[in-house]
Amino acid sequence: MEEKLKRDGDVMRQISLWVVDKVIKLINRVNDISILKKLIFSYVFVVFVPVLLVGSILTNTMYRLALDQAVNEALHSVERIKKRIHETMRASITVANKYYIDRDLEEVLERSYTSTWEVVNTYRNRLTLDEFPNLYREIILIRVYSTNPTLLESWNVMKVTPEVEQADWYQRALQNKGRVGWHYLRFPESGQSFFTLHRLITATKPVGVLTVSLNPEHLTDILRQENFET
Repeated sequence: MEEKLKRDGDVMRQISLWVVDKVIKLINRVNDISILKKLIFSYVFVVFVPVLLVGSILTNTMYRLALDQAVNEALHSVERIKKRIHETMRASITVANKYYIDRDLEEVLERSYTSTWEVVNTYRNRLTLDEFPNLYREIILIRVYSTNPTLLESWNVMKVTPEVEQADWYQRALQNKGRVGWHYLRFPESGQSFFTLHRLITATKPVGVLTVSLNPEHLTDILRQENFET
């Protein structure tokens, strides 16, 4: 045991001597360095390194703050867009509700006509489908599709062709039995496509399918009014 303690003590003394020797050599090397080099080293370790560390920390902090602010602004913009689009859709639903129980429209679509003049005169005096697009900027087109063969086609009244009858949106409108549905519809007459509400017209019985199309320029304006530069 005594020999082991003696060996351990010798090892510790050798380590201590080695550390002291290294420290002395380091001090001698520092003393051998010129004053200019000492000033340069002092500047680097006392000024440059702390400034670099503080600058890195500040840059990282500012980046995180800017990122958080950009994310928050984007979220608020999205919420405002959702709110305005819902308001636009509600305007279309309001119009659809009006025509859903409109007895005049039902009678126009259900009536059996005997002459072109009779149809034209009825459209002129009793149809109001072209009025709401002038009152609501959110709406660009209101149209009804009817299976009545005596009707004349116009911009607002269309006959149900085999192609329309087989279309998914038309079948869904029939299946919904008066409930509102939405589709992105293409109108061959104008070559344009609109996000469109569709609904079966059933004042007292099903007489046709109503479509109310949203104005794409209005939807684009909603997006333009939000700032997404961040």
